[in-house]
Amino acid sequence: MSNNISERWYKTKRRDIEDKIDNGEMLSNKRKQYESPLKKYVLSITPVAFEEDSRYWAYTIGKVYKKTKNKTGKLLATIHRNSEKFPFAFFENQDGNDFFICGEDYQGQTVICLNTGEQVDYIGEKAKRHMEFCWQKFHLSPNGETLAVEGHARNKPNEVAEYRGVRFFKFGDKLELPYEELGNRIAFHYDDAIGWEDDSHFLVSVVEDRRKDDLKRVRDLSKEERMKCYEDDNFGRRNIVYRVPIEGGEEDIKEVYSEWISP
Repeated sequence: MSNNISERWYKTKRRDIEDKIDNGEMLSNKRKQYESPLKKYVLSITPVAFEEDSRYWAYTIGKVYKKTKNKTGKLLATIHRNSEKFPFAFFENQDGNDFFICGEDYQGQTVICLNTGEQVDYIGEKAKRHMEFCWQKFHLSPNGETLAVEGHARNKPNEVAEYRGVRFFKFGDKLELPYEELGNRIAFHYDDAIGWEDDSHFLVSVVEDRRKDDLKRVRDLSKEERMKCYEDDNFGRRNIVYRVPIEGGEEDIKEVYSEWISP
């Protein structure tokens, strides 16, 4: 897939983003800081407010620092992001290097090698139509070879609704974007992504209406059974944990645990 980072439409978009950040109001009182898992780095995120179409919006500035003697030290990277949200992840001790993943664009990816300062940005063609998969949360498999990414995307350019999902990517050469997508996507509704069970299975939880006497899903019942279930108050809300095989094939999605939320 081609990288649109140098395309005219994207350069024009980035100039507009930089102008809004340069002329906006930096909300230093809203600044937040996050340590990397091994406490080697600190990420500082500061919102920048601006007015457009008689409404106030916010972008964010992310700065990554190398920690020295338990204090914030050398500035390693600065990212101007066109969103009030700033999803990110640190991956330390990966083949002798430390990496930081975020996105200068909410529809793209930015990867920085914190040891060398090398940075790679990627923006896909669908971003021009506001249809790219927007990365939000990250889950690295136990063997460190697959990155599960929670995110959302639109099915049509002018669609308001954004659909959540989980996609899986080969986590090999960290600076080689875009990452190769693997296996099946989790595209059905889920309430929470729990994480990896092992290197081949991912767990998600779903809150469902279940019939009390046999735990069948109410939505799978016939219309007559469903109406009787509601009339008799013979149902409750149950939290279901599903095991999803990322490679798909003949293995089915399997329910592995459940508990009542409201009997």
